[in-house]
Amino acid sequence: MFSENLLDKRSKEILETAKQIVDKRKDRLVDTDHLLMALISREDSPLRKVLEKRGIDTKDLKKKFEEYLTDLYSQIDKSTLDYIRYIKDLQSQLASIKNDVIKDTGRA
Repeated sequence: MFSENLLDKRSKEILETAKQIVDKRKDRLVDTDHLLMALISREDSPLRKVLEKRGIDTKDLKKKFEEYLTDLYSQIDKSTLDYIRYIKDLQSQLASIKNDVIKDTGRA
């Protein structure tokens, strides 16, 4: 973790833009992807200016990046739900085994 107090004004503004992107997308945390999106989105961003100077359409890039993030988080959410189901199933199996062991030790 780092302290935002160590950042200059411009960096804080970019970080704030990234936080707004996270809020808008309903993502869980600010990640490097959101920081890159913030840099591409801000009119005063040095990165955006460099990209545009090189002929890169930043609006199209931003759109493609948003699609990428949506797909990425969809995959992460699916994997997380699959893992939760697996853990719940495993928990159920362990409870069943525990009950069987208790029954068997009660008979002995």
